[in-house]
Amino acid sequence: MAPRRFHGLELRDVTEQTQVGAKEPLEIHYPWKSARLGRAEFMFCQHYKYGKLKELYIVPCQQENAKEAYLVRHGHATELIFGGFANISDPRIWQIGWCKEANGPFADLYVPENSSYLTIRSFGRGLSLDFR
Repeated sequence: MAPRRFHGLELRDVTEQTQVGAKEPLEIHYPWKSARLGRAEFMFCQHYKYGKLKELYIVPCQQENAKEAYLVRHGHATELIFGGFANISDPRIWQIGWCKEANGPFADLYVPENSSYLTIRSFGRGLSLDFR
């Protein structure tokens, strides 16, 4: 069976690494800027059912070595929080719209300057996406 693809990238299910009580939160490493493509971005496609976030697709954009997209299944999240750790500015949403593949809204974010990791944690009724 061929691996599932999302926006042209191989899709990796990382649900277990993002659950409440996971030993280590999921961390995605990325180069924050490249000479050829400029500042890195992430696309967050959201799939809702009955007002709850069922699936979150994380797609790296403008990153030369990006080979896979990430899938987080939550099931009952009502909050999705984007932020930056100390001494790092918050990420900037520059585009929102409708993702046909996820059948839900999406947000494109520029990563903060000098950041290199996206950390994903679950906190009960939501997901926290922090850049550091």
